[in-house]
Amino acid sequence: WNEILRQYIPRIEGAKDALDYNLAVLEMKAHVHDSHAGADSPILRKYFGDASAPVRVRMIEGLPVITGFTNADAARAAGLEIGDVILKVDGEEASRRIEERLKYSPYSTLQSGLFYAAERSLVRGPKDSTATLTVRGLHDQVREVKVSHKVEYFPKTTGDRTGDVLRVLPGNIGYADLDRLPASQVDEMFEKFKDCPAIIFDDRGYPQGTAWQIAPRLTEKKDVVAAMFKRRDPMSPDLPNGDLSSSQEVTTFFQRLPRTDKWRYHGKTVMLIDERAVSQAEHTGLFLEAANGTKFIGSPTQGANGDVTNFSLPGGIRVYFSGQGVWHADGRQLQRVGLQPEIEVRPTLAGIRAGKDEVLDKAIEYLEHSPQ
Repeated sequence: WNEILRQYIPRIEGAKDALDYNLAVLEMKAHVHDSHAGADSPILRKYFGDASAPVRVRMIEGLPVITGFTNADAARAAGLEIGDVILKVDGEEASRRIEERLKYSPYSTLQSGLFYAAERSLVRGPKDSTATLTVRGLHDQVREVKVSHKVEYFPKTTGDRTGDVLRVLPGNIGYADLDRLPASQVDEMFEKFKDCPAIIFDDRGYPQGTAWQIAPRLTEKKDVVAAMFKRRDPMSPDLPNGDLSSSQEVTTFFQRLPRTDKWRYHGKTVMLIDERAVSQAEHTGLFLEAANGTKFIGSPTQGANGDVTNFSLPGGIRVYFSGQGVWHADGRQLQRVGLQPEIEVRPTLAGIRAGKDEVLDKAIEYLEHSPQ
């Protein structure tokens, strides 16, 4: 990090204007390799876009694909369809724009960087502006569409799912969308699924603080260690000769599942994961894994966890990053790795165009054929 500072301080000092200064700070922050990290300011929001097109974009089979709508009427009126591959934005190749955005992204893992780069560079723009998207649709037809950017088009949740938050799937399998499940419905969830032999927890998004209520009801054990934390505390400032440059104390502590006096669920549980799961979503995975060995199905998560530390830099820039290290309860690395699926499955372009949820389908197949 000292070498990074030596590289960027002259660039920051020599910035030709406010935007150049802001971008230099943001590019410097990219070297922390932490998807919790970044820099935010009015200038950066204006540069990268303070509004969104009415669509969601994910990298599918290496391509930026429209996987959902945040305003279906506006998206369809513009001529966009789910499954469209974005080829260009305002005449610029989408791949080039994503590559440029990665330079400013302090991503923990490549899947995290590509997720944010695609989401923030292809469908964002200045409020009330219009962009021209070149897209390739079904049967490889290429067309140009005009799309507006509006603040109200920003997604309300990280996932792009609709339908009932809680439902019983064929085979009497419970399904809970953690992206939309409030803590107030956790008891209702367990009552609804009490006779189900298995539950699928959909963690492909950002949960609403439900892990602390769900996990304790999946185990009869007490004082279950759910995660290990480490924090480095400097003991003294660095001296010119470097004698005390490593003077620090490492604080390690364990987080345990809360206790509960409510009845326990003893069926099988699996969790659906992908690159949209970060921070609390990954911590939810740690909790359920520790409680009863919940299996992960899907693709690796972002690999950024721990409380976020914030501070301010001159020029109105807010900088933030992970303030603590978080590990699996058994000491396995989480940050810069992510939760890893026991069964790996990714959506395909054909599946998205057909309206399928291939990750969910795989989870159902696994549960139907796994021993009771």
